[in-house]
Amino acid sequence: MKKLLILMVFVKILWSQAALQGINSYYSALSVASSGAIGLVPNTDNDQINPAGLAGLETQIQLSVIKYPADIYVQSINYIKGIERAVYGVSLRRINYGTFDAVDESGMNTGSYSASGTWLSGSFAINRGELQLGISGGLIISNIEDYSALAFSLAAGFSYFIPKVDFRVGFGLSQFGFYFSHYTDHKEKLPQRITLSFNKGLKYLPLEINTDIGYSFTDNETVTRIGGIFELPYNFNLIFGINSDNLDQATEYKNARSLLGGSGLGLSYKYRQYEIAIGGYSYGSGGWIYGTSFNYKIDTNIN
Repeated sequence: MKKLLILMVFVKILWSQAALQGINSYYSALSVASSGAIGLVPNTDNDQINPAGLAGLETQIQLSVIKYPADIYVQSINYIKGIERAVYGVSLRRINYGTFDAVDESGMNTGSYSASGTWLSGSFAINRGELQLGISGGLIISNIEDYSALAFSLAAGFSYFIPKVDFRVGFGLSQFGFYFSHYTDHKEKLPQRITLSFNKGLKYLPLEINTDIGYSFTDNETVTRIGGIFELPYNFNLIFGINSDNLDQATEYKNARSLLGGSGLGLSYKYRQYEIAIGGYSYGSGGWIYGTSFNYKIDTNIN
């Protein structure tokens, strides 16, 4: 069953209008737990939505492992370097779909093949008081059996902070770029999208709410994601989120629609310059995504 599902996905990728959909995967536990609502929450995945968010990060290294259904794994390593009023970063991300049996038209086994994707990117963001600007670009390599594709992806964005009301607004362009080579003669496109983001810190609660409203040019769809980070005692944070990805998909319970089928939950703990986060995301009958991230801030003066 697993191989049949994955094969169907591969066929869709090879002949869809927008291939390389894997670049929009979740690459950190924070992304998983917040249902992808990370547009203006400073984290290493900001380069996917709005690179301006990187301007709020300090020098650090982050390692993450994400498990999708059908034993699909995503690994990433990110290095962020903070300099005076600016930040630059390098990320290496990989998605491994696994190894599969190859068969001929008669159903005879002819060997095996694998499928994977790799994304190497660099980012730069500057902080000019209330205004933050960011840009990111990288190479994406995807392989499915004997097929391969190579593309360059570009993202850019800005955010503006209003201190008086602890409110931030931002706008990002992501997955714009071009192909060097395609899987086949079919000229697929990158999954281009724009995202409008809002972030608000609550006055009487240690809670930060982030809302991302994204529009995909290739799918002609709008997705809303809402997530929050609630500060708990003893350096714990509760992370949660919900999105509109699966509003029409039923969960395993017949009377429950996927309002709970597109939701995430997670927990993070910080000790000195170390931080570990775990998260889970449910999308109804599609199953669960699980993620773990380890973060090390190189500046040992950070509490």
